[in-house]
Formats: sequence, C-alpha cells, structure tokens
Amino acid sequence: MAWGIVIGIVTSAAVMLWCSLSRRSLRRFGMQVVPPIALASLVLSGLPVVQGSAQWVLGIAIPVIGSYTLMFSWFYVVSLRDIEGSLMTLLFAWVVSFFVRTFFESFTGAAVTLAISATLMSVCWGLLLVQARQLDLTSPMASSSFSANRVSYVHGLASFWRSVLYCGTFAFLGGVVRFLAVDTTAMTFINYSSALAGLFAPIVLMALWRFRTVRYNIDGVFRLAFPLIVVALGILPFAAGIPFVILAALLYMTYSFLSLSVQALSIQISHDYGIDPVFCLSFQTLVCVVAQGVGYLLGACAPAGESFGVPPLCRHRPRVGVLSRLGALRHAGAAPLAI
Repeated sequence: MAWGIVIGIVTSAAVMLWCSLSRRSLRRFGMQVVPPIALASLVLSGLPVVQGSAQWVLGIAIPVIGSYTLMFSWFYVVSLRDIEGSLMTLLFAWVVSFFVRTFFESFTGAAVTLAISATLMSVCWGLLLVQARQLDLTSPMASSSFSANRVSYVHGLASFWRSVLYCGTFAFLGGVVRFLAVDTTAMTFINYSSALAGLFAPIVLMALWRFRTVRYNIDGVFRLAFPLIVVALGILPFAAGIPFVILAALLYMTYSFLSLSVQALSIQISHDYGIDPVFCLSFQTLVCVVAQGVGYLLGACAPAGESFGVPPLCRHRPRVGVLSRLGALRHAGAAPLAI
C-alpha cells in the first residue's frame, strides 16, 4: 500500500503543477501518450521473463500512473459538458464502477486478472478518445489558463478547500484502518460496506433528482459525522473484533459519500469559476492520498501496530478508482450543493 500512496502523491502533484503550466500539453499527454504506455506495460508484465523489480515497475507502478491519468482525463471530458449532464454522468459512473469492481474481484487467477485489467484499460481509453472528439474547447474551463486567470483559480480553491480537508479527515482514518490488524474476512466486509455506500448514494441522489432539487452542504455532513470522528480517534487504535469492524465500516461508508460529494463539487466549482476541472480534482486527490498515507504511517503507533509486536494479519492495497468525489462552501461557510 505504501508504494501505491507514494505513486498517488507524486502523480497528483505532477498533474496539478503541469495543469497550471501547460494545460494543452497535459491533455494530449494524458489522453494520447500515457494510456498506451500503461497498457503495453501491463501486458509486458505478464511475460515469464519479467521478474523482480521489473515486474513491479511494469505491472504496478506504470499501470497505476496510467489509471490516475485516465481518471483525470475522464473527469476533464465529463466536466466540459453542461452542469446537469456532468453531474448525472458522474453519479451514473459511480453506480457502474461498483459492478465493474465486483466483477473484477470475482476472479483470482493472475492470468485472468491481467487479461481483464488490460481489457478494461483498453475499453476506457477507447471511450475516452471517442468522447474527447465532442469536447467544447471554447468553454472557459478548456480555454482559460492559470497564468491569465490566476484570481479565478485562487477563488475556486478558496471555495472548496475546507470540503477537501473534511474528506481528507476520513481518508486519514481510513489509512489507520488499513494498517491495523484486521483479518481478511473483516477487511472484505469493510471494503464492501464502502462500495455499497458508493453504490446507493448516487442511486438515491439520481432518484431524488427526478422529482426535486437536492440541496446539502459538506459542513452539515461533517457536523453530523464529527461524533463518529471523535469516537474513532479515541477507540479505533484499541478496538478489536466486531466493534472495530463496525466502526471501520461506518468510517469507510462516510468517506465514500464525502468522496462522491467533493468530486461533484469540483465539477460545480469548475463551471462557476471557469477553471480547469483537472486542477480541482488533482488537488482533492493529492490531499486525500497524503492524508491516507499519514494515517497509515501513524497506525504504527497504535497498540495493534507492528511497533507493539503484534503484526497486522493482512495488508490490502486499495484499488485505484477511476471515479472519485462532491461538496460546496464559501469562505464564510458552506454553500449548498444543488443537484
């Protein structure tokens, strides 16, 4: 997991910096260069002659970078639609991702897993190229540069950085959970609780959207979840058995909902301020991955950690999601997110 976090931090930081310097070259590189390299690397990693560090680089590092790049590119393409179409596509994608993940995890063989991964990456890349032809490049989100619209970018970040930190709080706790001793069955239950929250939340929002405007704000959600955070920080390092599993599942379910909320907010902020949606998403991803990494490292200080002589029973590397996160606020408080 540690190397996955490092790759996520470096990739997100590089994309955010590149986005502020040369958006056009980043778009071309992300859509036309990285995906075929990641796909070829994934295929080569399955060859018998590829072993050791080469196996790690070709089979994990480069494909993970490619997955992040596909996620950012997909988000860019989706966000350049009208606001209603963008949000509906995001919610629908969360639903689809649950079934894709469930299908993927139903296979255990290395060769089958490799074949499915390469197929999914190829399909995602092909769909991305098709959708990219329909982009409205006259939109301010596509044409405005960071240097020419610095004030808009600053105001955009100022309007949702607190929401990102709220989401990062649960990412931090998730990192602690990942480190602590959990058996495979319990971790599977926690992961699927998180996935189910990511499935039903967008379904409920889409259903409600058909009949009325849905308004909520991240400040309100965070105030409701704050007691859970206090309890988690107090007892999570010392909890065991069923209480630990239930608490960890609740944390991950809340994190899924906040992740969905903050990504939708990134779309809204991009439309409101005319800034690059990839800039917003890369900022959110960077904060959450850093927070999760810090939580994972501090998990070593818990009594159940390795530093106390009780080795964790298992290690789980979180899968890289192609879809992520929503929220809203202004400098004086939270602005409601309307769907």
